[in-house]
Amino acid sequence: MISSARKFAVLFLLALIATQAITFADAKRGDRKVKVPAIAHSTFTTSVPTTASLVATGGNTDAKAAASAFITSQLGFTTSDFVVKDVVPVSNGVSAVHVRQLVNGLEVVNGDINVNVKNGQVISYGDKFFRGTRPAKPSASFAKSAKSPGDAFKSLAAYIGSTPTKVDVKDATPEGASSGQQFIIDTDIAQKPVPAKYAYVQDGADLKLVYSYQVKQEQAWYHAHVNTQSGAVEAINDWVADASYSVLPVGIENPNKGSIQVVDSSTAVKSNASPQGWHSTGTTSYQDTRGNNIQAQPNTATSSKNVRPSGGSALDFTAYKPDFSKGADQYTPAATVQLFYMLNEAHDLSYQYGFDEASGNFQVNNFGKGGAGNDAVIANAQDRSGTNNANFATPPDGQQPTTNQYIFTETTPTRDGVYDLTIPFHEFMHGITNRLTGGPSNTDCLADGESGGMGEGWGDVFGLWANVLKADTKRGTSLPMGAYVLGNSAGIRTYPYSTDLSVCPNLYSYLGKSGYDEVHMIGELWASMLLEVYFNLVVDSSTAVKSNASPQGWHSTGTTSYQDTRGNNIQAQPNTATSSKNVRPSGGSALDFTAYKPDFSKGADQYTPAATVQLFYMLNEAHDLSYQYGFDEASGNFQVLDFLHCRHPIRVNSFFPGNNG
Repeated sequence: MISSARKFAVLFLLALIATQAITFADAKRGDRKVKVPAIAHSTFTTSVPTTASLVATGGNTDAKAAASAFITSQLGFTTSDFVVKDVVPVSNGVSAVHVRQLVNGLEVVNGDINVNVKNGQVISYGDKFFRGTRPAKPSASFAKSAKSPGDAFKSLAAYIGSTPTKVDVKDATPEGASSGQQFIIDTDIAQKPVPAKYAYVQDGADLKLVYSYQVKQEQAWYHAHVNTQSGAVEAINDWVADASYSVLPVGIENPNKGSIQVVDSSTAVKSNASPQGWHSTGTTSYQDTRGNNIQAQPNTATSSKNVRPSGGSALDFTAYKPDFSKGADQYTPAATVQLFYMLNEAHDLSYQYGFDEASGNFQVNNFGKGGAGNDAVIANAQDRSGTNNANFATPPDGQQPTTNQYIFTETTPTRDGVYDLTIPFHEFMHGITNRLTGGPSNTDCLADGESGGMGEGWGDVFGLWANVLKADTKRGTSLPMGAYVLGNSAGIRTYPYSTDLSVCPNLYSYLGKSGYDEVHMIGELWASMLLEVYFNLVVDSSTAVKSNASPQGWHSTGTTSYQDTRGNNIQAQPNTATSSKNVRPSGGSALDFTAYKPDFSKGADQYTPAATVQLFYMLNEAHDLSYQYGFDEASGNFQVLDFLHCRHPIRVNSFFPGNNG
């Protein structure tokens, strides 16, 4: 129970960040270019004998050493057959070791082993190393018959629909490199020079020598592999894997508070929670409202309507828009997309606060991070089994939960509960609390009475935190639950939530009184208590600097202190066309920058110092905020001194002439 309490403290009491802002991309993308060759050998297992996973050198619990020893002793490869690319601490003492296969000193770009290590022992691994006949090292005659890196690049350009007028190839092989010749290609079809190198791609039983390119364009970033002999594209992936949805975004409580907007997955998906995005399990990709976390579909009484919306190969769901002037049954596909979007947002958001694979979250593929997989949420939109409600059934880890979302008939026209955003978030929270309270294998702890009431209260507050509460929400604000679906200002609870007792008179002493023995009524009391804690501990906290992210504050590296807009994370300065303006604002020994105020009645070039201070502040906020989500020193964040590694701070220019980025 101690660990559960700690997770709840992180998940709720520090959840101001749940009222996140979402940005939207205006650009539309065409069909993505993706080609994935077959892999003959692909396995994943959690059945690793303890004796097989021990590090050979007794007492050594280093994850990299453990993984390397396992691959050589148990899988039969030599140390020259692979290179360790990354070692990532995951959770609960588990480290994920990512290993790439080498053949003739060159990487096999789709030959990977991922090893999960805990306390020096391998607990699971996935293996896609090539096992077939290895080709001989390319000879001089082989090189003569091969296409040049420039000609192969032109083949790639044609494949992705581009026509370069400039392809200049330069040798960029590092001195002493043992991994083959490397190149840089200057071309007018890429936003920056294209790195190229030799590699292998496995395609079934064959291993093919290729040029590997990274081509960054405006709306795509291709990692492509072109056969050195034929010029055929053997494999290609677009690192820009966007999906787009016409939805009511997280943070907009209901259609009366804002409008349907296009949300792009590049801003919505949290990569640590959904590393393959929302439409892929890692092994299977979908073009409809299914993925690793959520499987959403309509379940109406009209069978012809029960078809999942499709976004096509571009995953473009923007055509599915609700018409709120009509009854909810007239926009079933849009409601299904909204439900898919909302529950994926809830999945990714709760992941940031500890509801991960080992804690029993809902995923088909747990990516070797613990817990039982194959339990994505079955989400039924406009379910035919009821009205004016919603529910969430939570079996133990490894079994799929089900949520049913219903049409509400209290208004004319009818309304769908998925557009009252507190409702689907409330239901998802039942899944979280049921899996966390008794552990992933015991979901019977919140069945009734006060425990059941706690589940209801947690659900209400999660919905409010994610969609209603803002950074400037004041004490005493009226916070109704489900006001939209009922068409009134009071909502579905006895009172709108508020710390003002004249609005919401709920008190702990009401427990046990007549009418307060039902789980939803108990939940109202528990939610009221949580909101008191929220306003006491979150909103009333006035410090901006997060000490875990910036232990020396924003103006010191730990060895050097500054009185201007420099520090360990950010070095901000104006860089205008007027050199006399290019002086960093100073806050003096008191670090008081309050005198730098913009006058918006004037042109922007008249308040350059204020803009520089604003830039310094915002990027430090972004640094500290992203740190809370795992973008720390080991992940390569931006700091002069991170006390473990040598990094670099972000250097930023305000009013940089001609800067579009």
